[in-house]
Amino acid sequence: MAGEPLQILDHAKFRDIHRTFLYIRCPEAMEDIAGVVDVMPEADGLLTYCYVERDHGLKFYILCSGKLQDGSVVTGPDVSEAGARIPFEDARYYPYLAQEALGLDMSRYAEAVGRIGETLELNDRIPRMAVDLELLDRARNIEVPDCVSVVLQQEGLLPELIWARVTGFGRQEIFGEVLNAPGQPGYGLAPGQRIGFRMIDYGEGITLMWDPALTAE
Repeated sequence: MAGEPLQILDHAKFRDIHRTFLYIRCPEAMEDIAGVVDVMPEADGLLTYCYVERDHGLKFYILCSGKLQDGSVVTGPDVSEAGARIPFEDARYYPYLAQEALGLDMSRYAEAVGRIGETLELNDRIPRMAVDLELLDRARNIEVPDCVSVVLQQEGLLPELIWARVTGFGRQEIFGEVLNAPGQPGYGLAPGQRIGFRMIDYGEGITLMWDPALTAE
């Protein structure tokens, strides 16, 4: 849509969309969505609220259907199906309008946002700390925001990246659980293993570096 600040979700920064309202334009998906939630005539997208769900990663909670008309979002009736939501993976290639471009009064959805916070949103202390810590954003997995990329480096081996779920914080270190084994067995790491890593600033943001001395056998 010419003149409208549409962006692709796959290009979004986590901090720009987390806990915000987004209009996701997905006309090709509306027929399937109409089989799940109430959809207004000629709808071409969905008004959603973005949050991190316990054990399920980044989600978009569907508030209502809508359509872009003369540069503005026209909203349909509120979705009555409680808990209708879309995972980031299913929406990542759709264009969206950010909250500041919507021109809508979001106070009508305060109750829904409160319900999300009470029943769906990630509230466990350590994962919540991992999500809220902006220093980790450069290493963050946007689909599962409490997971981060960790650089492995060891003499005699090529550097590698693995994913780890954050499980704890020390005074100067972070602990996590390995999600995928490195390609080189010489690192001696396996899924589920507890590792420690440190935040290193190379001037372009924080990189997480594995510390073998902090790794559990």
